Amino acid sequence: MKREELLEAVQLPGLDIVETSPEFGSFEEGDNTVVYHTRDDQQLFLNSDALADISSALGIPSPYIAKLPTSLAVTNLNYWFSTLDKSFKTVVNYDDQQVLAFTRANAAEMIDIDAALECIEDAIGPITTLDYWHPHASLDTVSFSVIGAQTAEPIPGDTFRSGLTFSYSPVDKAPMTIQGFNHRLVCSNGMYAVDRTQMSRRHPADNVYEWIQANAVEVWANSFRQYDMLQHAHEVALPALNTGELIDHIYQNFAIPQAARAAVSDRILHEGAGNLYDLINHITFVATHDADLSGDFALQSRLFSQAGQIAEHAQLCPQCNRLL
Repeated sequence: MKREELLEAVQLPGLDIVETSPEFGSFEEGDNTVVYHTRDDQQLFLNSDALADISSALGIPSPYIAKLPTSLAVTNLNYWFSTLDKSFKTVVNYDDQQVLAFTRANAAEMIDIDAALECIEDAIGPITTLDYWHPHASLDTVSFSVIGAQTAEPIPGDTFRSGLTFSYSPVDKAPMTIQGFNHRLVCSNGMYAVDRTQMSRRHPADNVYEWIQANAVEVWANSFRQYDMLQHAHEVALPALNTGELIDHIYQNFAIPQAARAAVSDRILHEGAGNLYDLINHITFVATHDADLSGDFALQSRLFSQAGQIAEHAQLCPQCNRLL
């Protein structure tokens, strides 16, 4: 994917984030729905998420508001809204004339993705070719990945490329994160999550773009350090005796999801696992190839991350044959 295609794919057209307080508007009854009427005479309809957000912010149980007749819901909202001594931010889709969410005043923010992407590109450095992957844009999460074209071969016959994934939530549903990964160029098997850093939106940095660039530099460097860990994992032979006990310990210690354990064990049974690197690859293979799991993006990401964590503990205790 080209850079301009990525930027187009992560746009949220029509959205704006505006300051909201009793001075800026009030709630009114619409056509069987609650409407936010601004002081500049715009009528914006609240969707169910926005109604739940403002109810929660005002200390009113959202199921209670949702069950009230619209006129009573408006009365309740306006009363409690008028008692506030703080403001919110409202996420508005002006194309549809809808309020999509209410957030804390210091939380919601529309990041300039072009500027954020430039920070990440600068962190990766003067690489002539970059690939752009996995754009996603929704109100809850905007994310994308950038991967460098240069390759590394920490294990003979296995070639890797390193990259970074950036994610943030315009409506403060999750912290802003930068995560590194190493992608193993064997089929689609082997994206190891390397490192993850996040900024709490409750205590935002003075300059969000400086934060992005500084942390991208650190995570990018860590992605290359993991190649040494993968080499070491390749050198850690799994014991002929009590292999099953060691694998069960790894499943539990690294919280491998139950949904994946049977598939990983089946891979080990049929393909073997002579060393820890083989076991790590079985986990990533299941994440990318198992028909029951490969469509679950959250579970895939979790397995990639856990595979990377195992590589960071590639040392067996000589007494109990467990990872240190």
